[in-house]
Amino acid sequence: MANLVFWGVLGIILIIVLYYFDFPWIVGTYIVSYSSVNNFCPSISRGIPVGIASYGPFSTFSQVTGYANISSINVSGASLQLNNALQVDFYGGQQINYWVQNVLVISPQGYYFVDNVWSLFPVQQGVLPQSIVGNGGVSTYNSLYYYAFSSNRITSSETPIRVALMVNTSLNGQQDPVIYFSYAVLNSQNQVIERHTYDKVTIKAPAVMSYFIRTPNKGPPFEEYASQNYYLYFDSELVFGGPGDGSSATFNSLNASLLLAGGSGKKLNAFSSLCTYGWNTAESSTDLHVSLSNGIPTVYVGGINKSLLTTNLQKQVTNVFS
Repeated sequence: MANLVFWGVLGIILIIVLYYFDFPWIVGTYIVSYSSVNNFCPSISRGIPVGIASYGPFSTFSQVTGYANISSINVSGASLQLNNALQVDFYGGQQINYWVQNVLVISPQGYYFVDNVWSLFPVQQGVLPQSIVGNGGVSTYNSLYYYAFSSNRITSSETPIRVALMVNTSLNGQQDPVIYFSYAVLNSQNQVIERHTYDKVTIKAPAVMSYFIRTPNKGPPFEEYASQNYYLYFDSELVFGGPGDGSSATFNSLNASLLLAGGSGKKLNAFSSLCTYGWNTAESSTDLHVSLSNGIPTVYVGGINKSLLTTNLQKQVTNVFS
């Protein structure tokens, strides 16, 4: 009886500590601390992808959706990237963090969809030719393995372009993590004109859990920018950058409204805390500005502002993939 009382009291104390104080959270065997901070934007001096990104508060999701209404655009080549950090907890205690990208590639000829999966941490352990399968294949970039697939379906670039990009993760019958890449084309009433899951990527190793993670805490070193002392952040972002291969885009004109939301219900609450730039992707934009227009994040040509956009965005959206 005394033992039951002891463990009961200890459990209550533990709950209080977890509720009122920060506690350690293991990310890919790299320990960071949980934080409820929702007004954080990391300092950055290199070229940046511009749009909206959420670095907190800490949360996990099985699905993340990015909504874009591009009313006008003039650029020789660019991309709109839905980027997220995926954590997989494998059997045996190993954790690997992946960088998952669902990308709308834009050119004067039209637009199409591309997905990438990279190993964030530990680098090179998560994406190997024998470990990941889908409609695409594994390639190398700067000696790093990554998975890629292109839909090769060119759609007219006439504006407006109203699209939703979605990534979803779950475990299949063999307990292998699966990542689904989908897009929807919408009309002016945000009703679905067409919707496709264009790739299904399976990581060939049984796992306990697979989920997208968002945290304001500094992660492991960013190896691609090691000489500049950059670190990874596990965020969610919907950002404009170059069309690929670390390129930069300069826009002649752009007017686009963006929203990010996590979850899989009929109605989704948009992420309320947003910065004006992403972090982990190598593509960037040179001349875009982000502000709130009627309460909606809006991107247009102007001076780059690396800043906190809002901590109190109040917007509910329909889940067009439900």
